[in-house]
Amino acid sequence: MRNNFTDVLKQNGVSTGAEYATYTDTVYASVFGMRAKELRRMLGLKAGESIRDNLPPAWLATVVMAESFAVEHANLTGTIDIATVRHCATYAKSGLDSFRQGTSPADNGPQETGG
Repeated sequence: MRNNFTDVLKQNGVSTGAEYATYTDTVYASVFGMRAKELRRMLGLKAGESIRDNLPPAWLATVVMAESFAVEHANLTGTIDIATVRHCATYAKSGLDSFRQGTSPADNGPQETGG
C-alpha cells in the first residue's frame, strides 16, 4: 500500500524527500498526534530504523488505512493534497479510537491529543 500512496503523491507533483516526509508526518500527526521524529523517539528507534517496521499491528493497520483512503480519493478525484491526507488519516484514526474503547491506553498506544 505504501507504494500506491507514494505513486499517487508522485503523480500529483510530489518529488522531493522533504515533500514525501511532509505527507508522512501529516498521516502520523493526524493518527497518533506525533510527527515521525517524535514517534521514532517514543518507539526507541535510531535514525534510519523504519517506523513502519516497528509499529504495533493495529497502528500499522491504521496508517495503511489512512494511505488507502487517500489513494482511493485520488483515484476518484484525480488529485491529492495535505488537507485530503489529513482528512483521510483522521477518518482512519476513528477506527483505531473505536478499537481502543474499553481498553487500556498502555495496550493500544498514544491517545488523541486534539491534533
